[in-house]
Amino acid sequence: MRPSLWCHSILATLLVALMACAPAAPPPSASKSVAAGAPNLTDWADIEAAAKAEGVLVYTSTTGSAWQAFSEKLKQAFPWLDVQWIPMKPSDMSPRVIAEQRQGQYLWDMYLGATSNLLGVLTPADALEIITPYLDVMPAELKDDSKWAGGFHLYTDPNKRVTLIDYFTIGGGFHVNREVAGASEIKTWQDLLDPKWKDKIVAYDPTVGNAGSFAYAALLASNGEDFVKKLVAQSRYLETRSQVTEFVIQGRYPVAIGLDDDLHRQFLDQGVGKSVELVGRDTAPYLLSNGISIFKNTPHPNVSKMVLRWLLSAEGQDARASSVLNSSRRLDVKSYDPLTSPDYSRLNEFKFRLGTMDGEEITKKTLELTKQK
Repeated sequence: MRPSLWCHSILATLLVALMACAPAAPPPSASKSVAAGAPNLTDWADIEAAAKAEGVLVYTSTTGSAWQAFSEKLKQAFPWLDVQWIPMKPSDMSPRVIAEQRQGQYLWDMYLGATSNLLGVLTPADALEIITPYLDVMPAELKDDSKWAGGFHLYTDPNKRVTLIDYFTIGGGFHVNREVAGASEIKTWQDLLDPKWKDKIVAYDPTVGNAGSFAYAALLASNGEDFVKKLVAQSRYLETRSQVTEFVIQGRYPVAIGLDDDLHRQFLDQGVGKSVELVGRDTAPYLLSNGISIFKNTPHPNVSKMVLRWLLSAEGQDARASSVLNSSRRLDVKSYDPLTSPDYSRLNEFKFRLGTMDGEEITKKTLELTKQK
């Protein structure tokens, strides 16, 4: 039986045990860090002086050229700072950090990006700092609720404020190959329940936490349990997202749930897959939470404050949004990808927010339903 997202302690233990066998990213280099537990400075002149003495930022995010571009902008904003960006998948980063901290090694300052792994693994492992003391020293204008969709203080877990959500990406919907199923045949999620589509709907294995199960979770939140059960009965599961994407592009299946958008774009660049259309996102969308976290006993606490201040500014949010091609909860920052950027004026209308406590409960129920096939 596969571990679920909620077997946190078991999952974390197993992953930590495997770390010795897994290839690791290069470790953060030794730095002239101020030791953990340094004085909690609140005057910005003192913070800046201490930050320049520390001189290093060690942060991680997901991999890819987009985050590389952001890292270059971060270096430009702080030319005096040795920015050590070590990209890793969150599923690789979390067990590594837990293993290091259990050995008394606190090597990391910040994490930026998707929050679900942080909420499911690092938060219960107590591997992240409560971020509110860092936010308390931020200038008041950065925390002005009127500048942030949903108000400034929006966390993955409001009872344990370790991750501040600074933007969302929107997901959901399904893809149809219009060469196989025309627009008159499939217009909505409801159309997929027609018996003629049984076993002609391929889904990225929704029995585990991934883009496939998240689409079903959005349906659970919007359409209810009975609808999800009926759709599960119509669907066939595949273990890899690339297979799901390739099969619908090839027309082997007319409908795909959990298609890989990046891979689809690569096909489109080659002139392939133009007949594959996104359907149903408007009626059953979900939000993927992305945020800012500071690791436990950050070795460079004052650098972390300086960088956090920049990140929360319009300049910093735009640097991240323009690099990662997305958006910001800051209302004075441009959205760079309409396909994945939500309408922030309608945040309260989204019934499923992945990477939040409420979203965890919905996903847990979805995994139970999809395993009943």
